[in-house]
Amino acid sequence: MNDDLKKQLIEGYEREIEKAEAHISELTEPCVKSLAHSRAEERGYWKKTSEGIRK
Repeated sequence: MNDDLKKQLIEGYEREIEKAEAHISELTEPCVKSLAHSRAEERGYWKKTSEGIRK
């Protein structure tokens, strides 16, 4: 692989991690009790996604 392609891949992964972290921080804010369970599941999904991308 050439170096430019590797840099582009790394930058893409970094953007995806930033997006995932933004979703996580948004979902940790207080919410209506009826939405709490679904928000917790979605937050868990984004945490797993960001961890997978980092590897």
